Amino acid sequence: MAQAVGQLIQIPLPGMPFHILVTGWRDWPREAAYVVHAHLERVIKDLAPNATQVVVTEGQSPYGGVDDYAHEWAVAHQPWSVPDRRPADFKGLGRAAGPKRNGEMVALGPDVCLAFPGPSSRGTVNCIKQAKAAQILVRTVEWDPAFLLLEVPLDDTRTSPYPGK
Repeated sequence: MAQAVGQLIQIPLPGMPFHILVTGWRDWPREAAYVVHAHLERVIKDLAPNATQVVVTEGQSPYGGVDDYAHEWAVAHQPWSVPDRRPADFKGLGRAAGPKRNGEMVALGPDVCLAFPGPSSRGTVNCIKQAKAAQILVRTVEWDPAFLLLEVPLDDTRTSPYPGK
């Protein structure tokens, strides 16, 4: 896990995977998936440019959205990246399942939480609060309808500078 030291971020020792927890709006449109992909690459470039492996943990929302786009990015960059899906047990726990799952993802000790809240993102806000309480660095990308106006290739991972692609 990265440790904040003043304004500096200390990334794990060489050879250790860089761990990103992704949380976000389940209604994030498919046309704006490129925003999730681009910010995954940006956080790696900013915080762990020499990472030998990246673990991407997300909550596998049954409704899709940001979780699916993060998973797609991780799968596209295997074996350098490791997709880590953590679905909530809604059938067994009901409404308590999301916060419990969020706590379990935070307890994994990710280096950074990359959050994509939308207009109605209670689960995302909960995950952000838990990550901040655990002193995990949180980077937030707020939804902007302008994301839908930009023209980008649908397969935006094909030009990735990272291994595996």
